[in-house]
Amino acid sequence: GGMGKNDITFPIMAMCTKELNVKGSFRYGSGDYQLAVEMLAAGRISVKELITGKVAFTEAEKAFQDVKAGKGIKMLIEGVKD
Repeated sequence: GGMGKNDITFPIMAMCTKELNVKGSFRYGSGDYQLAVEMLAAGRISVKELITGKVAFTEAEKAFQDVKAGKGIKMLIEGVKD
């Protein structure tokens, strides 16, 4: 799972009876951002598929609520228009 609360509870008995191995991991390691930027720049990966939509700045709050509700992954919020 992702990084969450400092302390969590889980069903230890289910883990034991199913003989599960549980391992934690951190989100990223040193050099990951640089590698990602290089791969994007070289055209080796595409992230356009991750973008759910684009909204005006005035709709930013709704965009955050939609993503929190599981209605998307990434919403691009346009800057303020002059």
